[in-house]
Amino acid sequence: MENTPDGSAVEQMFDIIIIGAGSAGCLLSNRLSEDGNVRILLLEAGGDDRDPWLHIPLAWGKILQERKHDWGYFTEPEPHANSRKIECARAKILGGCSSTNAMAFVRGHPNDFNRWSRNGLDDWAYEKVLPYFKSYETWLGEPSSDRRGQDGPMFVTSGNYTDPLVHAYLEAANALGFSYLDDFNSGNMEGFGNTQHTIYRGRRFSAAQAFLRPARSRKNLTVRTHARVTNINFDLETAKSVSYAIAGTRYTARARKEIVVAAGAINTPQLLMLSGIGSAQTLRQFN
Repeated sequence: MENTPDGSAVEQMFDIIIIGAGSAGCLLSNRLSEDGNVRILLLEAGGDDRDPWLHIPLAWGKILQERKHDWGYFTEPEPHANSRKIECARAKILGGCSSTNAMAFVRGHPNDFNRWSRNGLDDWAYEKVLPYFKSYETWLGEPSSDRRGQDGPMFVTSGNYTDPLVHAYLEAANALGFSYLDDFNSGNMEGFGNTQHTIYRGRRFSAAQAFLRPARSRKNLTVRTHARVTNINFDLETAKSVSYAIAGTRYTARARKEIVVAAGAINTPQLLMLSGIGSAQTLRQFN
């Protein structure tokens, strides 16, 4: 490695750099690395997903309460919430929140996708995104239908609970006139039903398990953990490289084709602002 003027080490050139190994970053790493001619660097601020607690479904409460593998974000005191600071869990681990959340699997409401379509994003219509939902899913629940995938890398199961309290909830909903949904991810989401989970053979099945693990053996994919990205570097208006740090050592990785920011709902805008992208009024405050 050579050194840049700011003293950081320069890595070998990559074609695509993906920032963030959460649900999106893991899937992108898998799909993009299918092309063996494309060299990809995946950067994750957290560590590997080897902690045994991550893989025990019932342990998600412990992970949340102890803020294990988490950025530790809290809201500012909210006057309408009794001035409390409320936790805002954001995972810091391979797999992102899919490695720490409650494993509920919800595709999203068809009306939301169709509303985006009506407002100019035609390719986001629900019937157009449905084949992608199906392509990455293996549905292990009942009933089976042409709306569910059968041979994708992500396993999804139905929570057929036998707890009397669950049955009581469903009976109460039915008594109030709500319908029972045997599969709320089939398109109709109005009613009550059992939750669906990303659990397989009694273990959490995260995006890291489904997408990243199969891809890590590919020689064209490089994964760096504990890599905190500090900024995206530009040549005029074109993003050219990424600066990041591991254990106090700074690195700069360059991208021939593309830099993908998949760092989550909080860290993505933060990183863009650190890189000079955002409200001019806000950025001026920090020179």
